[in-house]
Amino acid sequence: MREKDGVFQSSKRKGNGVGIQSIQHIAEKSGGASTFAYQNGAFCAKVMLCG
Repeated sequence: MREKDGVFQSSKRKGNGVGIQSIQHIAEKSGGASTFAYQNGAFCAKVMLCG
């Protein structure tokens, strides 16, 4: 997992990942929130959807 300036980078192509951005957009659109972290070899995603 690569991260640059707080943004996770795609492992499949150059640049930012699209999946995480999609999840963030959907969470924000529904009035929810999302956080992502990568520590000690583990990726953690927390997503809250409201609606």
